[in-house]
Parts: sequence; C-alpha cells; structure tokens
Amino acid sequence: MRNLILILVAYFSGSAPAMLSHSGPPRLRMPQGEAWNIFGNDDRHGLATQTLPAAAIGLVRSGTNFCTGTLVGKRLVLTAAHCLTNLKTQQPEGDQTVTFVPNVIHGVSRADFHPKVVQVWTGGWDGNFSPANSDWAVLLLDSHPTQNQKLYPWIEVQPMTPTEGLRVDGMGYGMDFLNGGTLGVHRNCKIREVFTEGYFYHDCDNWSGASGGPIWRTSENKLYLVGINNSHFSGSRRGLRKPDYSRAYANVGVASQEFARWILDVRSEFP
Repeated sequence: MRNLILILVAYFSGSAPAMLSHSGPPRLRMPQGEAWNIFGNDDRHGLATQTLPAAAIGLVRSGTNFCTGTLVGKRLVLTAAHCLTNLKTQQPEGDQTVTFVPNVIHGVSRADFHPKVVQVWTGGWDGNFSPANSDWAVLLLDSHPTQNQKLYPWIEVQPMTPTEGLRVDGMGYGMDFLNGGTLGVHRNCKIREVFTEGYFYHDCDNWSGASGGPIWRTSENKLYLVGINNSHFSGSRRGLRKPDYSRAYANVGVASQEFARWILDVRSEFP
C-alpha cells in the first residue's frame, strides 16, 4: 500500500496566529482517565476497512487501559499522553507494557505482531493533573508492524495551520462503540472554538478509548489533521450523553501545533 500524505494543521511561528483569537480558561486541566461526551444522536459509524487512513489507526494498549493511536512513521505512533498512565495507580506505565495494535476490525488486528513501545515523548503530561495542551505523546516502537510480512502503511507528516468552525471527521476506538473492537468515525462534526493555549472544543461524538484518535479535515483528496482527541470538559471521569452541544460539556482536543514539530524531528532521527 502506498503511504498517504498527511498535512498536519499546525503553526510554527513565535507568536500565535491571529485566527486563534479566543483565550480559553487559563488553567484548564484534565485529570487522566477523563471520558467523552455524545451530543444528541450518536452519529458514529463503523470503519471496517484496511485502507488508509483507517489502516494506520489502531489501539494503544497500556496495561489494562487502551486508547487510539495513529502510525505517523515506520515506528512512530501519535496518541494521548494520559493513555500511558495506569488508571489504578495513577502512575505512568513502564514503556515495555505499552503495545500498538494496528487496524483492529471486529476485535481482530490484521498485523502479524504487535510491536512494543521503547521510548515516549510527551508534551509535559505528568500522569496526574496537567494542562490540556500537554496531553499528547509520540511513541517509538521496537519494530515496524507488518501484515503478511509486508510493511504496514503509515501516514507521512506535513504541517499546516488550524481554523475554527471547521467541519471534520473524528475517529477513535470508543469502549461503548462495537465493544471497542472496530474504529468509529463521526463525519462532518465541528470544531467549536480554538484557543491560544493549544487546545480546542469540538462536538465529535466519542467515548473513553477514543483518546488519542485523530480529528481530520479532508479536502481535494488530502487529509489535514486538526488535532487529536483528548477529553471532555465536565470535571467528571465518566462519559455523558447530552441532548445538545454546550460549551460547558465540550469535547476537548489537542491542537496539532503542539506536537507536529516533535513528529517531524523524531522522524528525522528514526526514519
């Protein structure tokens, strides 16, 4: 399979772009273990396919916990940092307990084996209460996953800038959706607000397990990554089903400018 060019929605100047005009809660912090909210009808659909981008998305297993991750290099996976924290001990998992299971469909991965994580880079997540924009991680695998002894496809990275009000597709392995065994996608959901602190609010339906999953924008047959799923803003550790979207219960994502440079730098070191 040919690799798909992914255009990360990011910004790399010394100051925030003018379009990031809102200032969110200055100390918005997300406890690890946060879940997600669903607004109105559950608009997710199963994505049982071995084509990109779904083929490059899989489960990040950390002890008894799991989240969603995307293969962004031969041995690199992008996910949420809180996925690497033990829910019982509230402490970071040891690197060797973390594995990547790509392209799970109906509970079965098509990969020949599940590589282990040997190194982790995060945005400063400390395993307890941290700023929302720090909840991202780039994982280095001990080997490139294969299918029928052929290298698994990954998504190459190119950075661009995010916008507010964007219609996007949110993807993830929600525990409540098909038992977490097939990738779910909510198409044409919306980014509601983007903040200078490096996170945004959105209304893409999702649940625990989808953390770390990508939020895409498709244009002219190219994928633009706006960010990754992070949490919901409600102060609760359980998902909620709300009749309508409200800012008080917004789902939260980490904007891609927080981690895009790291991906490019790490890929240059581990091509």
